[in-house]
Amino acid sequence: MKQPILITPNLTNMEGTESGRKYLGKKVYTDSGDRAGRVRDVIIKNNAVAGLIVKGREKLFIDASYYIAGAADNVLLKIDPVTMLKKKLVFDNNGKKLGRVKSIERKSLRNACDELVVKKNILSKSMRIPFTDVEVSKKNIILNKSY
Repeated sequence: MKQPILITPNLTNMEGTESGRKYLGKKVYTDSGDRAGRVRDVIIKNNAVAGLIVKGREKLFIDASYYIAGAADNVLLKIDPVTMLKKKLVFDNNGKKLGRVKSIERKSLRNACDELVVKKNILSKSMRIPFTDVEVSKKNIILNKSY
């Protein structure tokens, strides 16, 4: 590919730079290997990449500090987004099924969860479980105590 003519006070060559366009449409995978979706947009702030818009089950903004830049075919995240806990089954430490995660309560914009809202079926009451009670959150969520 022919290199562009540079008009810049900051760069002497194009080495080490990359196009944001190459990220568009790439599959995005979490730290644990789950598919989060595809890159729909690259967000720029103050002439630097701020992050990516990823469309999967939900539309997510992933900060640039949360993904590994320069991956060949996919975008790899350094995290498992807490929003991906939705719809996962929840079990207590005795193996009793408590229901599915209906929503996630967050106090900040960081990748942290304060509470899970779990519901067994349409007619049951919602149960709020503090995230400190979560032992494992991979394919299913296992709590560290009985409910």
